[in-house]
Amino acid sequence: KRRKAGDDEGALIEIREAYGRMTGLHASLVYGLSEDDVVTMLTVQGAVHPERFVSLAVLLREEGDIYSSRGELDDALPRMQKALRLYLEAWDRSDALRIETIPGLDATIGWMEGYPVTAETRTLLLSYLEEKGRFDEAENYLLDWVDGGSAEAIDHATAFYQRLLALSDAELIVGGLTRNEVETALGDLE
Repeated sequence: KRRKAGDDEGALIEIREAYGRMTGLHASLVYGLSEDDVVTMLTVQGAVHPERFVSLAVLLREEGDIYSSRGELDDALPRMQKALRLYLEAWDRSDALRIETIPGLDATIGWMEGYPVTAETRTLLLSYLEEKGRFDEAENYLLDWVDGGSAEAIDHATAFYQRLLALSDAELIVGGLTRNEVETALGDLE
């Protein structure tokens, strides 16, 4: 509400207060912890509550959007990185969310395009994009990773393209790639 009224500062205060109410974590703790540590904190005694992951992701994304709109990338980026990881963790850990559209996830993926993600986030993101049939987007992330020269990246990309070759031409086209592109990309890796 405050954001729509142009009160970014008021919205930021409300978001910080909501961290504790919705997730049980204080805002300063959320900011200070790594992605892995936030995930661990939200996993209570081994139990996973995907709604807590999504709640925190929504708050982080909203806060990141505010900072982004003000041109404050140094504040926006870490919030969006954590939001993306939490959205993907929720998707990965919940059978119900795997078949749903999680509000904010795709917009966060779009915002993060071209920015670095952790290895854990990249793995989840690649799985998400492949499962959703967004092969061209998955390929973009894979190629960025392969460009880094990692043997693990090349192995992952090779397996990705081999899985794609098992799909029909129609499935590939809907996913943004052609069979020829997949075969060429696989050949380039070998």
